[in-house]
Amino acid sequence: MDIEDSTIGYFEKLFSKEPLTIDQEFVDQLYQCSKIFTKKYEEENKLYIFVIMPFGDDELTKNFERYIKEPLEEEGHSIERVDDSIRATSIIRDIIEHIRNADIIIAELTVDNMNVYYELGRAHEIEQMVVQICQQEQELLPFDIRGVRTIRYKNSKEGYEELFRKVRRFINKI
Repeated sequence: MDIEDSTIGYFEKLFSKEPLTIDQEFVDQLYQCSKIFTKKYEEENKLYIFVIMPFGDDELTKNFERYIKEPLEEEGHSIERVDDSIRATSIIRDIIEHIRNADIIIAELTVDNMNVYYELGRAHEIEQMVVQICQQEQELLPFDIRGVRTIRYKNSKEGYEELFRKVRRFINKI
Protein backbone atom coordinates (compact mmCIF):
# COMPACT_ATOMS: atom_id res chain seq x y z
CA MET A 1 0.00 0.00 0.00
CA ASP A 2 1.50 3.36 -0.97
CA ILE A 3 1.31 6.56 1.07
CA GLU A 4 -1.63 8.03 -0.89
CA ASP A 5 -3.72 4.87 -0.40
CA SER A 6 -2.78 4.85 3.26
CA THR A 7 -3.86 8.48 3.62
CA ILE A 8 -7.18 7.82 1.89
CA GLY A 9 -7.73 4.87 4.22
CA TYR A 10 -7.00 7.07 7.21
CA PHE A 11 -9.53 9.70 6.13
CA GLU A 12 -12.14 7.05 5.32
CA LYS A 13 -11.81 5.68 8.85
CA LEU A 14 -11.75 9.11 10.42
CA PHE A 15 -14.92 10.33 8.71
CA SER A 16 -16.94 7.11 8.65
CA LYS A 17 -19.94 6.66 10.91
CA GLU A 18 -18.41 3.52 12.34
CA PRO A 19 -16.83 3.70 15.77
CA LEU A 20 -13.19 4.67 15.48
CA THR A 21 -10.77 1.90 16.43
CA ILE A 22 -7.29 3.08 17.14
CA ASP A 23 -5.06 0.19 16.26
CA GLN A 24 -1.50 0.02 14.95
CA GLU A 25 -2.67 0.27 11.33
CA PHE A 26 -4.59 3.46 12.14
CA VAL A 27 -1.54 4.92 13.92
CA ASP A 28 0.64 4.04 10.93
CA GLN A 29 -1.82 5.72 8.57
CA LEU A 30 -1.89 8.80 10.78
CA TYR A 31 1.91 8.90 10.78
CA GLN A 32 2.06 8.60 6.96
CA CYS A 33 -0.53 11.36 6.63
CA SER A 34 1.47 13.65 8.90
CA LYS A 35 4.59 13.01 6.80
CA ILE A 36 2.74 14.07 3.64
CA PHE A 37 1.44 17.27 5.20
CA THR A 38 4.80 18.09 6.78
CA LYS A 39 6.61 17.61 3.46
CA LYS A 40 4.03 19.76 1.63
CA TYR A 41 4.31 22.49 4.28
CA GLU A 42 8.12 22.48 4.09
CA GLU A 43 8.07 22.66 0.28
CA GLU A 44 5.62 25.56 0.34
CA ASN A 45 7.63 27.49 2.92
CA LYS A 46 10.92 27.60 1.03
CA LEU A 47 11.62 31.05 -0.30
CA TYR A 48 13.08 32.46 -3.47
CA ILE A 49 15.51 35.17 -2.36
CA PHE A 50 17.00 37.57 -4.90
CA VAL A 51 20.21 39.32 -3.92
CA ILE A 52 21.10 42.82 -5.02
CA MET A 53 24.78 43.52 -4.54
CA PRO A 54 27.70 44.95 -6.51
CA PHE A 55 29.71 42.72 -8.82
CA GLY A 56 33.48 42.63 -8.64
CA ASP A 57 33.94 43.03 -4.88
CA ASP A 58 35.50 39.62 -4.26
CA GLU A 59 35.68 39.89 -0.46
CA LEU A 60 32.06 41.01 -0.13
CA THR A 61 30.92 38.24 -2.49
CA LYS A 62 32.99 35.56 -0.71
CA ASN A 63 31.67 36.53 2.71
CA PHE A 64 28.10 36.77 1.43
CA GLU A 65 28.29 33.31 -0.12
CA ARG A 66 29.85 31.78 3.00
CA TYR A 67 27.71 33.37 5.70
CA ILE A 68 24.37 34.06 3.99
CA LYS A 69 23.90 32.15 0.74
CA GLU A 70 25.22 28.72 1.74
CA PRO A 71 23.42 28.53 5.12
CA LEU A 72 20.10 29.67 3.61
CA GLU A 73 20.45 27.17 0.77
CA GLU A 74 21.11 24.44 3.35
CA GLU A 75 17.72 25.37 4.82
CA GLY A 76 16.21 24.79 1.37
CA HIS A 77 15.78 28.37 0.21
CA SER A 78 16.75 29.39 -3.31
CA ILE A 79 19.24 32.29 -3.36
CA GLU A 80 20.17 33.96 -6.63
CA ARG A 81 22.04 36.95 -7.99
CA VAL A 82 21.43 38.10 -11.52
CA ASP A 83 24.93 36.98 -12.56
CA ASP A 84 24.17 33.41 -11.42
CA SER A 85 22.31 32.69 -14.64
CA ILE A 86 23.41 33.27 -18.19
CA ARG A 87 20.56 34.03 -20.53
CA ALA A 88 20.20 35.59 -23.95
CA THR A 89 17.92 38.34 -22.61
CA SER A 90 18.59 41.87 -21.46
CA ILE A 91 20.18 42.00 -18.00
CA ILE A 92 17.75 44.76 -16.97
CA ARG A 93 14.82 42.55 -17.99
CA ASP A 94 16.30 39.70 -15.95
CA ILE A 95 16.80 41.94 -12.91
CA ILE A 96 13.23 43.21 -13.02
CA GLU A 97 11.92 39.65 -13.46
CA HIS A 98 13.93 38.48 -10.44
CA ILE A 99 12.71 41.44 -8.37
CA ARG A 100 9.08 40.70 -9.25
CA ASN A 101 9.37 36.95 -8.62
CA ALA A 102 11.32 37.09 -5.37
CA ASP A 103 9.70 36.34 -2.05
CA ILE A 104 12.38 38.47 -0.39
CA ILE A 105 15.19 40.65 -1.66
CA ILE A 106 18.45 41.12 0.20
CA ALA A 107 20.15 44.38 -0.75
CA GLU A 108 23.84 44.71 0.16
CA LEU A 109 24.50 48.45 0.51
CA THR A 110 28.04 48.51 1.92
CA VAL A 111 29.52 49.79 -1.34
CA ASP A 112 28.04 52.90 -2.96
CA ASN A 113 26.90 51.42 -6.25
CA MET A 114 24.45 53.12 -8.59
CA ASN A 115 23.29 49.79 -10.07
CA VAL A 116 22.42 48.48 -6.61
CA TYR A 117 20.52 51.68 -5.81
CA TYR A 118 18.63 51.45 -9.13
CA GLU A 119 17.61 47.84 -8.45
CA LEU A 120 16.66 48.69 -4.86
CA GLY A 121 14.52 51.56 -6.16
CA ARG A 122 12.73 49.19 -8.55
CA ALA A 123 12.06 46.81 -5.64
CA HIS A 124 10.70 49.64 -3.48
CA GLU A 125 8.58 50.85 -6.41
CA ILE A 126 6.57 47.61 -6.39
CA GLU A 127 6.60 47.41 -2.58
CA GLN A 128 8.70 44.27 -2.60
CA MET A 129 9.92 42.95 0.75
CA VAL A 130 13.57 44.02 1.09
CA VAL A 131 16.15 43.28 3.76
CA GLN A 132 18.78 46.03 3.55
CA ILE A 133 22.18 45.10 4.93
CA CYS A 134 25.27 47.24 5.31
CA GLN A 135 28.61 47.07 7.10
CA GLN A 136 28.91 49.42 10.05
CA GLU A 137 31.89 51.15 8.43
CA GLN A 138 29.56 52.65 5.79
CA GLU A 139 28.70 55.83 7.64
CA LEU A 140 25.76 57.32 5.80
CA LEU A 141 23.34 55.78 3.35
CA PRO A 142 21.74 57.97 0.67
CA PHE A 143 18.87 60.13 1.92
CA ASP A 144 16.06 58.21 0.19
CA ILE A 145 16.92 54.89 1.86
CA ARG A 146 18.32 56.19 5.14
CA GLY A 147 14.91 55.87 6.83
CA VAL A 148 14.48 52.22 5.86
CA ARG A 149 15.51 49.71 8.53
CA THR A 150 18.92 48.35 7.67
CA ILE A 151 20.79 45.52 9.35
CA ARG A 152 24.25 46.86 10.21
CA TYR A 153 27.05 44.37 10.71
CA LYS A 154 30.76 44.27 11.47
CA ASN A 155 33.22 43.14 8.80
CA SER A 156 34.37 40.14 10.84
CA LYS A 157 33.53 36.46 11.24
CA GLU A 158 31.42 37.27 14.29
CA GLY A 159 29.78 40.17 12.46
CA TYR A 160 28.78 37.96 9.54
CA GLU A 161 27.49 35.24 11.85
CA GLU A 162 25.34 37.83 13.66
CA LEU A 163 24.16 39.15 10.27
CA PHE A 164 23.04 35.65 9.29
CA ARG A 165 21.10 35.24 12.56
CA LYS A 166 19.32 38.55 11.96
CA VAL A 167 18.54 37.77 8.31
CA ARG A 168 17.26 34.33 9.27
CA ARG A 169 15.09 35.84 12.02
CA PHE A 170 13.61 38.25 9.45
CA ILE A 171 12.93 35.42 6.99
CA ASN A 172 11.34 33.21 9.65
CA LYS A 173 8.85 35.96 10.52
CA ILE A 174 7.36 35.83 7.04
